[in-house]
Amino acid sequence: MSETTLIPLSPLPNQIFTLQLQNHLLKLHLYQRTYGLFLDLWIDNVLTLAGRLCLNNTFLLQDKAAPLNGDFIFIDSEGSEDPDYTELGSRFKLYFK
Repeated sequence: MSETTLIPLSPLPNQIFTLQLQNHLLKLHLYQRTYGLFLDLWIDNVLTLAGRLCLNNTFLLQDKAAPLNGDFIFIDSEGSEDPDYTELGSRFKLYFK
């Protein structure tokens, strides 16, 4: 069982950042579109996810073949809405668990 890690986010409509997780280099690209927030994910410079719609309380990676022991998930701390960039990092938190 992997431990839960809070991924720090900023309330920006388009953001790219990198982080080290489980000895892997990850690059995440979060971007807001009219119909939702989306994620692109690279693991060790390999595009692993492209255009994944971010939904509340739904795992994003959903790939047992990925080299990570765990998955990313958005949680709405005030209800059950899907994430929107305006409240990333406050109401909408991204976790790896």
